[in-house]
Amino acid sequence: MISNRTIAMLLCFAGAGFLMASQGQDEARSNPVANGDATVSSSPSRIKTAQDALRSMLQPPLAAPAQVSSSDEMVAMAARHLPKFLVVSLSDRQVRLQMGDEVLATYPVAIGQDGWETPSGEFYVTRMVENPTWRHPITREVIEPGPDSPIGTRWIEFWREDRNAFGFHGTNEADLIGEAVSHGCLRMHNDDVEALYASVYPGMPVTVIP
Repeated sequence: MISNRTIAMLLCFAGAGFLMASQGQDEARSNPVANGDATVSSSPSRIKTAQDALRSMLQPPLAAPAQVSSSDEMVAMAARHLPKFLVVSLSDRQVRLQMGDEVLATYPVAIGQDGWETPSGEFYVTRMVENPTWRHPITREVIEPGPDSPIGTRWIEFWREDRNAFGFHGTNEADLIGEAVSHGCLRMHNDDVEALYASVYPGMPVTVIP
């Protein structure tokens, strides 16, 4: 019976051989010959290079490389492991910034009116914009940023489908905060949404409850 140590040695030699062959193929691609053939040499320098490569594979990197993914599933997975999250209570007309059971901040919001209800469920922050441009959901009129913008100075998006999106934003009608008057978004005082904007990040979980 072949011992575990023997198997391990065979795997190491096989790995070194594979690295040598792969390196030779890479060199052949970067230095093609006229007839399309390439010969992989087993010179001492080539073996040393393969051994160095094998050793580097067995050593952990100094730091994990940054990974960037547009996958919604990957963002949601990352969000579940981050400490802060948002809870919106539609009945209380409030949004809470929490870390575990600790409530870090609470802000009043205006919610969606009849026929344009704010969706409930589990979401996560997908987009953040300072001084956003706004397109009216019915007239499609484009409103540029400014003091009279209906969505104020910040946009924190947590849901989008086609041309429609829901998020937290400011307002030019502060007296309506706390009412059911929006087209599904969560309106906030401009000072409040700016404070919230400074505390959230893409991927932060957002839970909206009735």
